[in-house]
Amino acid sequence: MTTWVHLDTDRSSVELERRCGTCGTESWVVYGVERWDSHPDLGRGELIRTKTERLAKAGIFIKEDNLARADIFRVYELPGWTLCTDRVRETIEKEGSNVTFLEMGDTY
Repeated sequence: MTTWVHLDTDRSSVELERRCGTCGTESWVVYGVERWDSHPDLGRGELIRTKTERLAKAGIFIKEDNLARADIFRVYELPGWTLCTDRVRETIEKEGSNVTFLEMGDTY
C-alpha cells in the first residue's frame, strides 16, 4: 500500500469516538455504509446473514485529487481498512475472486 489519504470529515458520515490523551491516536466510527450482520437462528440451527445497504449521501468521502491516481489506498482515520475505486472492484468481480466488496463512499 503506497497511498494514504485523509477522509473529508465534514462531508463523511463519521464521528470521532475517542482520542488518546497520551499519543493522540484517534478512533473514528463510520455510519451509513453497506455492511453484513450475522445472528444465529437457534430454532433453525443456522446463521442468518442480513445485508444493510449504504444510505444515500452517507459514507466515506475523499477528494479524488488526493489519491494521486491510486486505485487501491488506505485512509489515515481508518488505518485497518483497505479501499479501492470502482475500477478495481469491477475488474476483480469480472475476473472472479473470493473478495467481497462493500459500498463505503465516493470520491469527488
